[in-house]
Amino acid sequence: MIQPLVSIVTPSFNQADFIEETLCSVLEQDYPRIEYIVIDGGSTDGSVEIIRKYADRLAYWVSERDAGQSDAIDKGLRRATGEIVAWLNSDDYYVPHALTAAVQCLVAHPEAGMVYGNVDVVDAHGQVLKRGVGSDYDLARQLLQEIIVPQPAAFWWRRVTEDVGYLRTDLHYAMDWDLWLRIGRRYSIHHLRRSLAVFRRSGVNKTAAHPDRIAGEVTSILDDLYRDAQLRPALASLKHEVYGAAYLGGANGAIAAYDFKSARRWLLRAVRTNPAIVAHLRCWLVVAKIMAGAPGRRATVALRDLRRRTVGAKAGYRDPR
Repeated sequence: MIQPLVSIVTPSFNQADFIEETLCSVLEQDYPRIEYIVIDGGSTDGSVEIIRKYADRLAYWVSERDAGQSDAIDKGLRRATGEIVAWLNSDDYYVPHALTAAVQCLVAHPEAGMVYGNVDVVDAHGQVLKRGVGSDYDLARQLLQEIIVPQPAAFWWRRVTEDVGYLRTDLHYAMDWDLWLRIGRRYSIHHLRRSLAVFRRSGVNKTAAHPDRIAGEVTSILDDLYRDAQLRPALASLKHEVYGAAYLGGANGAIAAYDFKSARRWLLRAVRTNPAIVAHLRCWLVVAKIMAGAPGRRATVALRDLRRRTVGAKAGYRDPR
């Protein structure tokens, strides 16, 4: 088998409880050609002492203040020399043989710019919550948020990054979603139907702490996408459905943050943008969550407004922006 060098970047900040498991999951892989880069943001919780234990097995590491996770990842990716690159957050970890499987898949599918596997989801104590999370890739379905591309299980050719660009450092929650879109517009993406990594839902993840903020970044990404005159007509025609799905995602995120007022606002925005969304079960699941979490008058208002928006919706859509 061809054995290209694989560069793995781990951004870290105050993850002493988990980072050693992350480091070992990379360093104990059976794949022989790994360049491992750790970019720490100036941790003060003992993480640096743990990283230093493995310093002689790292290609590079640093602990210094940065502008956030995207900035840290970009620092590592720009330093990487491997033909294949990936990043693994400091509370996630690879399963055994993950890199061998990923490389074999990329080499076997030369048309693909990126491959990804599934992830298992665990809690802060390592208890399994879900297994095999992941779906076959389709660009339109990614835009509609109907599939999940698990970031810890994604690997791509470094030349692809040089072509589509690095992470946007102004994004702090949806930077992976943005990168997958940019790759998916220019390259095929292959799904390897086996678990390659474990995603830890620890309660301190950014997405767990601030899930409602993701929708704002997703909307910003979509604004840029739909300003592109070169966007494929098939994708351009999905504009209202895509924005409606993003706003519904905002409602779900706000519910996860127990902000039912914001959830109601995102929900109504989704219905105004794409009235047809009320035909989808996921819309009514959001309504049910709002009613369960915000009993009394607020739930009644949410349901009444949704009914009015639905019954009063005329043919066509409103502009989502």
